[in-house]
Amino acid sequence: MENNKITIFANFCIDSEERCLRMIDSLKSFKNANILSWCLNIRGKYKERAKKYLEEHIFNNLKIFNYESENGWIEDSKNLVQHIDTEYLLIWV
Repeated sequence: MENNKITIFANFCIDSEERCLRMIDSLKSFKNANILSWCLNIRGKYKERAKKYLEEHIFNNLKIFNYESENGWIEDSKNLVQHIDTEYLLIWV
């Protein structure tokens, strides 16, 4: 486990233009922090647009998933946890 390193975790539903724009603005506020990895799940109508933007602006250890099981958000989030190996976690909402 890496000390003093952060993984950004999110399980977003990007289902409108406004949510996509809010995600973009939010990313700008912290993307240059000392972040070791990104573990992001994107659902919704605008998931491909959001994914493309993230891939163009995050250059280190980016893992993007599109889990959207019938078991719901929490079960999909549990599947993502196995990809996190840092001591600190920032939950991006």
